[in-house]
Amino acid sequence: MGNTTVRLDSHAAATLRYIRSSMEGAVVLAVPGSAGIVLGTIGLLAAALCFAPGLRKYWLGIWLGAALIGAVVGSILIVRESSLRDLRLAGTPLLKFALCLSPSLGAGLVMTAVHWFAGNLHAIPGTWRGDDGTSRSWPGAGPVTGDSGHWSVSRSM
Repeated sequence: MGNTTVRLDSHAAATLRYIRSSMEGAVVLAVPGSAGIVLGTIGLLAAALCFAPGLRKYWLGIWLGAALIGAVVGSILIVRESSLRDLRLAGTPLLKFALCLSPSLGAGLVMTAVHWFAGNLHAIPGTWRGDDGTSRSWPGAGPVTGDSGHWSVSRSM
């Protein structure tokens, strides 16, 4: 029979690695309530611009510009909130957030391109509205909960 004993220090090191990886996987990304307010305001401003008679034909560019501005401002607010709460963004939390957001963004991009090249510009807004639940169908996506002015996107992959 071979030697089946396990050294205590190697077992302890393996256990510590497991505990550290479990704790890292349980981290949530805090999205401040102020980000929701700012992004909602950007959306309302984009909608108001689209209703202006001289700007109606530029509605797609207005909404894409609002999406870009919203992504930049939202990212800044998330980074600011994380630094104020001394949370680490790099690694697992950011990766999980990106993986859960990617299906919606990818589907929206593909469906927008299909409607654009087919000349169905009137169908694009409805397509975007129907696409916002795609990320909730991603495997391992957990609930989105809000409390005390913060939204926590918890993912257990």
